[in-house]
Amino acid sequence: MDRVALAECCCRGLSDGGELDVPETAFGESGNGTPGPQGNMDVFAEHPTLEEIKKRYISHLLTSTHGNMLRAAAILDVDRRSLYRMMARYQLGTPVRHRR
Repeated sequence: MDRVALAECCCRGLSDGGELDVPETAFGESGNGTPGPQGNMDVFAEHPTLEEIKKRYISHLLTSTHGNMLRAAAILDVDRRSLYRMMARYQLGTPVRHRR
């Protein structure tokens, strides 16, 4: 289940005062004990801090966008300069800048 579908499900379920029914696949399990398309919950097995989760997520975004800073910033809903500051805060290295 993608983020938009999950958000719509949450809004529908909560707006009418009803219960929220979220399928197991939303949390990464396909129902047969194998990791689903969203990954698995092992990222929380060691009880990381919120700062560590933020660092891992930003690192994941940079990897999945192949270093595209604008796209990663758009996914995070921040401007590119904020993403650079986050990278510095979490010591994720400096992005490669191309000179002309």
